[in-house]
Amino acid sequence: MTMDSHHRHDDASETTPAAPVASFRDKSNVAEIFYLSELQQGMLAHALKGGDDAYHIRHVFEIAGNFDPERFARAWGAVVARHAMLCADIRWREIPKPVHIVYRRTAGSLAMADWRGLDPAAQRARLEADLATARAAGFDFARAADPAVQLIRIADDRWWFTWRFHHFQLDGWSV
Repeated sequence: MTMDSHHRHDDASETTPAAPVASFRDKSNVAEIFYLSELQQGMLAHALKGGDDAYHIRHVFEIAGNFDPERFARAWGAVVARHAMLCADIRWREIPKPVHIVYRRTAGSLAMADWRGLDPAAQRARLEADLATARAAGFDFARAADPAVQLIRIADDRWWFTWRFHHFQLDGWSV
């Protein structure tokens, strides 16, 4: 069973942008530190064993129609800034109990690509290859606050928004 999803949206709304931060992992930018819940500790332990991690979720949303990628990028930055779990790394090495480190601000960046030069079959193959590569690499808990998001232009009026995250950050009902 795969956790990959494909959704279609026809519009994006305007939101306030997040403040960019060059190196947000500075101690002065730490908002709070707290222990993982028992469930989160279990998910972390399972993921660290290696192999395919069912809790490493990959979504692909298709956006069609009139779309402003710069406005979308600002809105994405606002979403990240608003939700502490999207601004948190996990630390577990050399400490007795794993913790979330929540930052006041993160980069909240959105990678952009233009695949219009590829035919639809090649676009799909490249997307599947990218997802497979990410799946094989696993989720980087120590850099969980770095967004694994990309906006890919596949036609003049169509885009794919790809988002990878871990279930410890968000559950299926949150997305």
